[in-house]
Amino acid sequence: MNEVVKANQSLPFLVNKAASTLASAASSAEVLEAKDLASAAYNAAKSAGRMKAVKDAHDDLLVKVYRAQADALIIESQAKVRLADEYDA
Repeated sequence: MNEVVKANQSLPFLVNKAASTLASAASSAEVLEAKDLASAAYNAAKSAGRMKAVKDAHDDLLVKVYRAQADALIIESQAKVRLADEYDA
């Protein structure tokens, strides 16, 4: 998760750097530098979005796994109670 937080904190910096570089560009080389910075910011944002989606999917899967474990424990307990009732009968 720290990587996602770090990426989210640096994204505004990258975007602002690209914007300020473009605004102050006096040559085609500086315009190309701004373009490269903007491309890097875009790719970083895209990667951060993918990492967030993967983390969310992982969290959703864990919730479902824990729910299945809880349901299995309930069924196991009910089966033991019924087995004890059958034994008593």
